[in-house]
Amino acid sequence: MDVAYKRIQNSLERNIYNFFIDISRNSGKEINAKNSIEWIKTYPSCWPNYIFDSKLKLNKIDDEIRLLKEKINTGIVPNSWFMGPGSTTTILPEILKQNGFIKTSSWPGMVLEMKNTSFDFSYPDNFSIKEINNLGDLKKWSDVINGGMFGNGFEGVNLFKNSLEKEDIKLFLGFFNDLPVATSLLYLNSDIASLFLVATLPDFRQRGFGTQITLAPIKKALGYGYEFAGLFATSSGERIYKKIGFRKICDFDIYYL
Repeated sequence: MDVAYKRIQNSLERNIYNFFIDISRNSGKEINAKNSIEWIKTYPSCWPNYIFDSKLKLNKIDDEIRLLKEKINTGIVPNSWFMGPGSTTTILPEILKQNGFIKTSSWPGMVLEMKNTSFDFSYPDNFSIKEINNLGDLKKWSDVINGGMFGNGFEGVNLFKNSLEKEDIKLFLGFFNDLPVATSLLYLNSDIASLFLVATLPDFRQRGFGTQITLAPIKKALGYGYEFAGLFATSSGERIYKKIGFRKICDFDIYYL
């Protein structure tokens, strides 16, 4: 990886962590962002509840993991660990496995150099996108994410109702014949624009809605002067992102205890 993309990789990872912290801060949820391990708890919402951005010292790593497990078992700390390429040590995954953590998924971290982006994709008939700014549309946005991504348990209204007027978070909702079917979110922080919560209801996939709801925040970020966009992709979304021009530069792994 060249130097420029290494810098963007670092920016993408930091942006994801900043996003987690901002979600929790804006919604009044629990945050630990001062010690060797950061974590957030947004319960009863199913997402995001993560340990992340570990800065563990090698000579203390076993003791720190043991203490962390005690806090997880008593409910103080969430039981899922979001691990990016900037983790302190390459031996951390093995130590987690030794301590009972199980790797459950691996999501590609992807970036897009937006000046090279083609927006020449056919726009589906009867499909429209709006940037939402009220609680009624926020409820629809949250419902689509539950139906298209989480199944249930995502409490988007509680997490984002205090973010509707903020300049660094933009929410997009796609409609087909006035029915809400697709979502995305743009987070503007540091030198990269990050996309989150890109979802399409199952019955409305393979129609171009996912492509257009992904392009909407990219166009917005271009208007703000950003050069790069980034995201971590689900398996269902990776194909769309590659078609748009996103390039994989790293992996983000999820471990559960």
